[in-house]
Amino acid sequence: MARQIKDVWSRLVKNPQFSNTQGMMDCIKTLPVAEMVIPKSPEGIDLVDYRLTRNKDTLAPYGIVSSAYGLLQHYEVAVPMLDAVEEHGLTPYGGFREPMPGRMVASSFFKEESMMREVRVGDVVAFGFEWFNGQDGMMGYGLKGMAMRLRCTNGMTSTEFLGAFREVHFKNHTEGVKRFAGAIENIMKGIPSYEKAVASAAETRIPFAELRPLLVGAGLSIRMADDVGSELPGLVPDVSFSVDSPPTAWDIHNSLTSFGSHQDRTYSGFNHISSVANKLLIVDDFPRYVEAGKEVILIEEQKKKK
Repeated sequence: MARQIKDVWSRLVKNPQFSNTQGMMDCIKTLPVAEMVIPKSPEGIDLVDYRLTRNKDTLAPYGIVSSAYGLLQHYEVAVPMLDAVEEHGLTPYGGFREPMPGRMVASSFFKEESMMREVRVGDVVAFGFEWFNGQDGMMGYGLKGMAMRLRCTNGMTSTEFLGAFREVHFKNHTEGVKRFAGAIENIMKGIPSYEKAVASAAETRIPFAELRPLLVGAGLSIRMADDVGSELPGLVPDVSFSVDSPPTAWDIHNSLTSFGSHQDRTYSGFNHISSVANKLLIVDDFPRYVEAGKEVILIEEQKKKK
């Protein structure tokens, strides 16, 4: 696994903003600082029940919020994450981005093998987290555990196994910010459950009739091909299946995360795709199928035979 990890990190993020704790600190120092001021009406009257959030340097406006809003600087979220990384002796690899003015989203994975697992032979997953903060009144602040499949650099949020939280902007952020300190512990606790879920998904086959409602309900297109079975257009090209040979839940999971990771997609769109994909890793979410010899039978039917 070590050799695969060494080979893949060079292409995982072509231009990472940071690849160690010092680099992460340097990035934090460049994050924009915001401020709040009392806005005025068109007539020049102070609107004392509201506040305008804006960039402190450029004065570019972010949004209008109530006077009870508690502004949280991006660095106030990022520094606790850096402290947790340093405490565990990990090497962060990732970057920050601003999907729109007043919003910050950052992600980091780690090069240490303790934060990776070979879920199948030659199929390594790296674990990390994504944290975010909004200053426009439309986005809270919080964190999501993430997994990155190194074979194809698919990124996926995995809140069901690796933890997540979201807070709103009240004036006192002390308790909310403290939750960032436990992020890495939560990920480590969730890794065994994630491994178990992947092992189950890799042996679980899902017929087209069962898969269609899941994808259509998520707003994803699906079509039938007369000769080659059923295909998921726009996803991983080698994922196709027929009624006689359905794909595994792990195959479809990675098709969806590839679609969400590599297509031009909004932040909310990526989260939506990840949510649908993760349902395929939860054994009791819907009827599951397994391959038994040459037959595909319902797990429930298999249990009855026992």
